[in-house]
Amino acid sequence: MKKCVEKSSWTRLWPAVVLAAMCGCGRPPTTVGGVITCNGSPLANAAVQFIPADGDGQVSHAFTDAEGRYVAKVSPTRLIVTVNAPVPAGRRKAYDMPDSPMVDVMVESLPEHFSDRDRSELVVSAVEGRHTLADFALERKP
Repeated sequence: MKKCVEKSSWTRLWPAVVLAAMCGCGRPPTTVGGVITCNGSPLANAAVQFIPADGDGQVSHAFTDAEGRYVAKVSPTRLIVTVNAPVPAGRRKAYDMPDSPMVDVMVESLPEHFSDRDRSELVVSAVEGRHTLADFALERKP
C-alpha cells in the first residue's frame, strides 16, 4: 500500500527562496556623504533621510555628527533628501498620572521645504559604484 505524502509549503518554496537569494534584490548600494550646515553653522544631530524619487530603491537614513557630517548607504538612483532637526519646545507629563515623569515636547526646527518628504527641494543622484558628495547649505529664518 502506497502512502500519499503532501509536500509542505517550505518544500515547495525553497527553490524560489534560494534563487532570490542568489539573484539579489536590485543593484548594490552605494554611498552618499557630505556636510549639512544651517545658516552657515554645522547642523549637529540631524536625521537625514534618502527616499528614491521613482520608487526604484530602498529608503535610507543617516545622522549628522557634531560637525554636520554624514555618510549613508543608499540605492544608486535619484533621491529626495529630507533633513529633520527637532528642538525642545517645552515639557509635559509622559502620561496622565500624578507620578508621571516629564518629557520634552519636540518640534521641527527646519522649514518644510527641507524636512517634509512631499515638499523637500533637496535632491541628490547617487551613482552606482562610487561615493557621491552631497553638501547641503540650509537657511532657516529666525
